[in-house]
Order: sequence, then structure tokens, then C-alpha cells
Amino acid sequence: MRDSDALVIIQPDAPFMVPAKVFEMLAFDQPILSVSDSPCTEAIVRSSGGACAASRDVDAIAAAIEKILDMLGSTQLKSSRAQARKTYDAKTLTSQLADRFDLAVR
Repeated sequence: MRDSDALVIIQPDAPFMVPAKVFEMLAFDQPILSVSDSPCTEAIVRSSGGACAASRDVDAIAAAIEKILDMLGSTQLKSSRAQARKTYDAKTLTSQLADRFDLAVR
């Protein structure tokens, strides 16, 4: 993935799922293209330096590819990705979830 120009997620017909691969891709500085029907996936990809399109919208997919090409090597992409790595850090999120569970059982 590190040697790719862009990273692609294709996930049709799964509106409530976020593929683990999205989080794996955050480790790299390439833009992410999400072709999916998941608002959750779209939110993560857009905030972390990527573009999205619905899986059956050919024009939107073409526009998202163009956006990805514009992002290659941009400072905005690097900034977005750095922030996403902090926001979606697995250790931090797991700790927050554990804290919530601890509070719920007290």
C-alpha cells in the first residue's frame, strides 16, 4: 500500500459497515478513494484525506478519481492524514471505550 499512488476501498451495499482496511490505510500518505454506500466510511475517508462516491454513480466515481489525483502530494492531504491518525488511534479509542464500560457497570 505504501508504494501505491492512491488507495481504493470498494464496498457496495453495506451502509452500516466501515471496513478495517480504511483504518489500515491511515498509516500511509496516499489519498483514499471510497466507492461505497456507507455514510460512516465516507465521513472517515473525507476527514482523513480522500474522496467518496456512491457505488452505482459512475459520474461521481469519475469526479472522485479526479479529486484524488488533485490530492496527490498535497499539504492538505498530509495535514488531514496526521489529524486522522490522532482521531482514529486504536489505543486511544479502546481506552475511551473501556472507560465508558467501567462507568456503565459502576
